[in-house]
Amino acid sequence: MTNAPTPKPGADPPSVAPALPSASAGGTGPEPALQALLDALPEAAFLMAPDGTLLALNQSLAERKGRPRAEMLGTNVFDLLDASTLSPCRKAVEQVLETGQSLQFEDESQGRTLVHSLKPVLDDQGRVIQIAVFGADNTERRQIERQLQESESRFRTLFEQSQQATLLIEDGHISAANRAALRMLRLDSPAQLLGRSVVELSPAVQPDGRPSAEKAAELTRLALAQGSCTFEWQHLRADGQSFPAQVLVTRIRHQGKELLHNVWQDLTEQKRARERIDYLAYHDTLTALPNRVLGQQQLAHALAAASRQCAGLAVLSLDLEKFKDVNDSHGHAVGDRLLQAVARRLTQTLRSEDHVWRLSGDEFMVIVANLPATNAASQASAVCHRLLAHLVAPYDLGSVQLAPHFAVGVAVYPRDGREAETLMRNANTALRAAKESGQHGYCLFEPSLGAALNQYVATREALQTALEQDGLELHYQPQVDLRSGQVLGVEALLRCRQQGDELMVPGAFIGAAEESGLIVPMGRWVLREACRQTAAWQAAGLKDLTMAVNLSAVQFRHPELMTDVFDALAGNGLDPGCLELELTESLLLQNAALVQQTVRSWKARGIRLAIDDFGTGYSSLAYLKHFKVDKLKIDRSFIIDILQDEQARAIVQAMIQMARSLDLRTIAEGVEAVSLAEQLRIMGCDEAQGFLYARPLPAQALFAWMQQRAEDARLPAAGHRRRDD
Repeated sequence: MTNAPTPKPGADPPSVAPALPSASAGGTGPEPALQALLDALPEAAFLMAPDGTLLALNQSLAERKGRPRAEMLGTNVFDLLDASTLSPCRKAVEQVLETGQSLQFEDESQGRTLVHSLKPVLDDQGRVIQIAVFGADNTERRQIERQLQESESRFRTLFEQSQQATLLIEDGHISAANRAALRMLRLDSPAQLLGRSVVELSPAVQPDGRPSAEKAAELTRLALAQGSCTFEWQHLRADGQSFPAQVLVTRIRHQGKELLHNVWQDLTEQKRARERIDYLAYHDTLTALPNRVLGQQQLAHALAAASRQCAGLAVLSLDLEKFKDVNDSHGHAVGDRLLQAVARRLTQTLRSEDHVWRLSGDEFMVIVANLPATNAASQASAVCHRLLAHLVAPYDLGSVQLAPHFAVGVAVYPRDGREAETLMRNANTALRAAKESGQHGYCLFEPSLGAALNQYVATREALQTALEQDGLELHYQPQVDLRSGQVLGVEALLRCRQQGDELMVPGAFIGAAEESGLIVPMGRWVLREACRQTAAWQAAGLKDLTMAVNLSAVQFRHPELMTDVFDALAGNGLDPGCLELELTESLLLQNAALVQQTVRSWKARGIRLAIDDFGTGYSSLAYLKHFKVDKLKIDRSFIIDILQDEQARAIVQAMIQMARSLDLRTIAEGVEAVSLAEQLRIMGCDEAQGFLYARPLPAQALFAWMQQRAEDARLPAAGHRRRDD
């Protein structure tokens, strides 16, 4: 059969034939009126006798068959039909002749869907004397119907198989929910959800204090108006447990209905991780005390309160004396336990309104708040007596018992300053005086205190002399690939040679160098010397060694730093990829615009960048998106306990996984044991440095170490040296 207009489902085909004069059965052709009406139809149409004789046809049918119309008249219709259409057409004609009723049938032919409509022409006795047949191409409509069915099937499959909790809301009530939604809500069957509102699955009040019903109505209106909206919502599980979820609501049309498509993401674990990250951002991981960031905030709040209340307060700078000797004699594990015990005693001794935070390795800061303004100094002295009495009692650390000494410097508000920075500086000055007195006690700040200043001046002069008389030198510590054992790079570490040939390490002079501004020419010397040594090593055959150089915050802010870096590289003919600059987290967040501009310039030249002591500073990870660094250096404080402490191991594992997701390499600092290096390798850490491999060594000694390492084919990939070698 051929194409004709598609009739509406269930309707009779156009009633043309009964209104026309009968066509001649003798082959002379139809009357002109009938022929005109047939030709007016855009699709194939014809009139046939009950025996199949073709009585009339339109031009469209003749053209489709490729024969003259006159030649086709009088032939048998069944001889003209395609094989696929012949059988169903015979059955249809027989049914029309038998019933005298119109009918339609459909068949597939040559990739098309055709609908054939048969309309009987009856005589006065109700007998069928002719049959009018109209063809219609229903291909497009059937394709649309199939596409709708397929779309419905796909939607249902995606809905049911989605791993995200998904629900459909109709008129405010749940009309469908997938298995993931049931799991999230701890339900067994969709029947437990269907017909319920989201409000029924929520606590009465949301975390922002608004009633759930009121807020849900508002968000529903928003989703309907905008087409979609995203928000956080507090839900209830079947056991009554409340949990936070991120909700995406989208307005959709499904099966002719307007629905709200809900996708819920359980935020419970993310919230816990965020809380942990926030905690780490403001707390010292070893002692659980507030860190410098939180401590300075607490001091600012305490000063504001003291100003409002016309009260006094004291800032105490407390130092655990000769702590380095503890580490050197008993190991870092004992030193860490001592710091933890000191932190506990400080917390137990102070009042609830007081604050204590860990400032650095063996230094703590204490805020003694709400002191009488008239005798704040004497009250602060009483606090120091009480603190020291508790702190100096022996510490039983399991394998050893220690009785350490402490020194405390005290600055009193408002007598010794009104600003946090001034009070902390004066407390540190008093601390230096207390330490120099050798009395293991405390010292109140006095303007006449000059010992600390003298020490600062002496250190500054020693640094100035070292700059002028070649007293600076670099030691280098290797950075080793944990999988292959290959030495990938070295970190340059500055030493200052004093009179008497004694070497000062950075901890003894960096503060004075930064405060005096000498850190800038010293940093310039470090860059040049590190690049010179790299070129010398390359000439000696060490072609692929990366040189890591630390940058101080003061040095970074200097306008000539960019020039210093590029001059050091160019002056020694080095490829920029040989140099890796190490920046601290806190530095990256100071004047972010300047930092981004500088970092982009370095990266454009091919210089590598690393975040030093990662995790010890501000722990918002957003900055990693803006600063295209290459490597994260995981601070020793995070890795020392990963063999014994599951939480420590989980934190380090999270850092490594996060770095990998951002295509960053990781290096662990302070690795001192083969077992620790092996654990880090298993966890996916890329590199390590520490006393396990080598102490920081002068250039010649390190070169010899690397030559020996290259010759010793029996060395394990994780290294072979222990700190006490």
